[in-house]
Amino acid sequence: MTFKHQLFQRLQPFARHYALFKWLSLAQAIGTVLLPLIMPDIETALWMLSLALLAFWLSNYALLRMAHHYQADRKGLLAWVNNLWENLLVISWAVLLVSIIYLVIKLVLYLSGQP
Repeated sequence: MTFKHQLFQRLQPFARHYALFKWLSLAQAIGTVLLPLIMPDIETALWMLSLALLAFWLSNYALLRMAHHYQADRKGLLAWVNNLWENLLVISWAVLLVSIIYLVIKLVLYLSGQP
């Protein structure tokens, strides 16, 4: 079993709620745009954290939507292309998740005053 197949099996119970992540990402996008207008003296680090959370919601939306429509037993050229695309998105989701965790740790250290 591949990492993608195991991940999609674990996400299958939650996959039908993928539309919630679309609305969360839309609210986060509106909040990210309005945040500097509402609070002009906001630190750049907090605004970057808001952008990172937007990327998190969008990547989870894409991953849950793929998990919702996932079929493991496809065959043919179109299945190969779909499999390649799904692998690319799963890898980019994993890289994005690690990057967001790293960014959050760096931002917390920056805001607490440690180097």
